[in-house]
Amino acid sequence: MSKTYAEQVMRDHCSITWVIPNKTIRDTTNEERIALRAKQAERVKRLEPLAASEIHGLKFIPPASGKLATDWETRWISEARDFVKSATECAA
Repeated sequence: MSKTYAEQVMRDHCSITWVIPNKTIRDTTNEERIALRAKQAERVKRLEPLAASEIHGLKFIPPASGKLATDWETRWISEARDFVKSATECAA
C-alpha cells in the first residue's frame, strides 16, 4: 500500500494507524477507531464557522456602499415603472 493511500484511509476511515511513522501500518481496534473518529469530528467541528445567530453580540450592519446601491436600485425601478406606466397611458 502506498504512503498516500494509507494516509487517505487513515483520514477517511480511521481503520489503520502507523506502527512506525511513515513506515509500517496496522489495523485499528474498534476502541481506537471510535477514539480517532471522535478526535476527527472535534477537529472538523472547530474548523466550521459558527452561524451568525450563534455568535453572541454580533450585529450585521450593511456597508454604506451596499445601502447606497440598494437606494439607487429602488429609485431606478420606480422610474422604470413610472416610464412604462406613462408610455401605456399615452398609447391608450
